[in-house]
Amino acid sequence: MVWACGFTEYVGTVLIKINGTTVEKVYEDSRYLYHTIRHDSLSGRLVSVWTDNPDSLFVMSPYGMYTMHAASHGAAKRSWYTNTLLPAMPRRLRGQDGNDLLLVGEFNMIVHYNGRSWHKFHEMTGRANWRSIQFKNNFAVCVGLDYSTTRTVIGMGRRME
Repeated sequence: MVWACGFTEYVGTVLIKINGTTVEKVYEDSRYLYHTIRHDSLSGRLVSVWTDNPDSLFVMSPYGMYTMHAASHGAAKRSWYTNTLLPAMPRRLRGQDGNDLLLVGEFNMIVHYNGRSWHKFHEMTGRANWRSIQFKNNFAVCVGLDYSTTRTVIGMGRRME
C-alpha cells in the first residue's frame, strides 16, 4: 500500500491510497486550505504523509500533524505544540516509529516528535529551506535550498544519546 498527498495553490488538497492497481481518493478538500484550524479532522494543504502501521497515518499540513485511522476519510486528531500555524511551511515528515518523527520545512525548521511532545531545534542556524529528510537509528540527513542563493544544502547530524 502506498499513500500520497499534495495540493494545488488556491484550488484544493488531496490524500490518496494506492493498493496494487487500485487508486482511492481518501480525502479531498478545497474549503479549509487557509485560516481554519480544525482539531478533529484534516485541514490545510496536505504536504506529507508517513506511516509505519497499515491502520494509521501521520499527515502534515501548515496547521500541524494529524493522526488518523487508515479507514478514515478525513477524521483525524491534530497534534502540535501551539494553537496557531507552524513557524514555517512544512515540507517532509518522516519517522522510525510513531514516537520518533522528524519534520523539516522552510526557514531552517527541523522539529522532533517523541509521541508526546515536540522539540524545535533552535540551534539550527542558516538560511535553509529544507525539502526532505531521512533518518535511521541516530543518523539524519536533510536536503534543501539556501533561500538567498538557491544553492543546494545538505545537513547531516547524529542524535545525542
